[in-house]
Amino acid sequence: MDVDTKLTIDYILEHCHQIMTFFCLRSEFNQSDISVMI
Repeated sequence: MDVDTKLTIDYILEHCHQIMTFFCLRSEFNQSDISVMI
C-alpha cells in the first residue's frame, strides 16, 4: 500500500466517523424533541 492510498483511507475513515456522529446526534435530537431543531 502506497502512502497516497493510506492517506486516502485515513481521510475516508475520519470523514465517515464525522458523518456517523452527525447522524447519531440528529437521531438523538429527533427522539428527545423535534422542536429543538427548529
